[in-house]
Amino acid sequence: MKNALLKSFFALLVLCNIAFFGYINNLLLDIKAVVLSLSNFDFMLVVLAVICVVVLICFLIYFFKHRDKKEIVTTVEFSSPDDMTPAEVGFLIDGVVDGSDISSMLVYWAGKKYLAISKDKKKQKITKLVENLPDEARDYEKILFNKIFGSNKEVFVKDISKKLGSDQTVANIVKSIEKNVGDKYFDSRTITYRQFYICFFAAIFYFSVSYCGILFYPISGIFATVATGLFILCADWVLNYYDYRHKNNSFKGRLVSFIFFLILIGAIAAACMVLFIMIGYYFEAFFLLAICVVMLFSVLLSRKIQIYTKDGKDKLGKIIGFKEFIDTAEADRIKMMVEKNPNIYYDVLPYAYVLGVSDKWIKNLDIIQNDYPNIVDKKMLSSLIVYSILLSTTSVGILNILNIASSGFKSVFLRKKK
Repeated sequence: MKNALLKSFFALLVLCNIAFFGYINNLLLDIKAVVLSLSNFDFMLVVLAVICVVVLICFLIYFFKHRDKKEIVTTVEFSSPDDMTPAEVGFLIDGVVDGSDISSMLVYWAGKKYLAISKDKKKQKITKLVENLPDEARDYEKILFNKIFGSNKEVFVKDISKKLGSDQTVANIVKSIEKNVGDKYFDSRTITYRQFYICFFAAIFYFSVSYCGILFYPISGIFATVATGLFILCADWVLNYYDYRHKNNSFKGRLVSFIFFLILIGAIAAACMVLFIMIGYYFEAFFLLAICVVMLFSVLLSRKIQIYTKDGKDKLGKIIGFKEFIDTAEADRIKMMVEKNPNIYYDVLPYAYVLGVSDKWIKNLDIIQNDYPNIVDKKMLSSLIVYSILLSTTSVGILNILNIASSGFKSVFLRKKK
């Protein structure tokens, strides 16, 4: 879901230039011949300028109508998103279902005692504790659970990738998660429209550079392809950092992406000016400069176009507050939580993982070990290892499957030190 249109445009741009590079050149020559046959003046740039201005006006109207006028309000408190699975939280927080979201379900089910994660010699395995998930479980949960185990009661973690990578199971699960969350919390129209405008201006730039530089093709075609491709990739990078609350988002990440984007646009504009002014194409040079400015503002303004529904912004604010609570929780507050719910660590761990603060949450356990030594096996804590298994499917590509390697992911009961 995350900027899928931008990625599709980039893929189409690269593939078309690889497969039809020569044909594109001939097509541009034919267009130029038709234009010159109609008039002694090459009016193509005038037509492109008019189209660009009209679309720019439409974009600005859309922006002012759908811009996000209110920042997401967060409250730092323990408010576990019990109505959402960790996979759904992972999708809401960064706009994509990845391997960590899928694999977090193993820890989620273990916390609910649907399965147990343990070590058999040097191999990690999961054991089914219930025959089927309860009726209130999501449909995709049941599909994933049954796909992992099948008719077996136990399965080694190393075999999970084979079980899930053999067909479209994971792809269908991803689509189901995106639908469950996206329909309620994301405004799909604004997500699509803002990408459309960026792609449109990028396409105008690509065509303009290729058309104006037709006399020194293929150099102009290569430059147009590389510059447009880099612009799309960098635009995707900027939108990701500004539009989605990344699991590991930071001000530094936003600043780096923003500065890099400005440098890239500046370099593209400078290259256009130098290349075309050198051959005496002054009008073309300033036209391409104007297009670069439009491309710049299309991305900068698109950051402020609202992509969440009202419910989505409210839910996201609570989740970000929950993440900040995990990251800043103090020992006394943790002790109070443990007294109320001895299984709190296992309830929170899968959410902490998809939010990118699992290390902090696990370390919190050390804070209260002296007062509550029997909350969890120390050996288990020390052997809690997170690593990735590459999982390949037809439409999802490579996903990561999380494995928690431990001496036993067993249920625990509070025994306060006497």
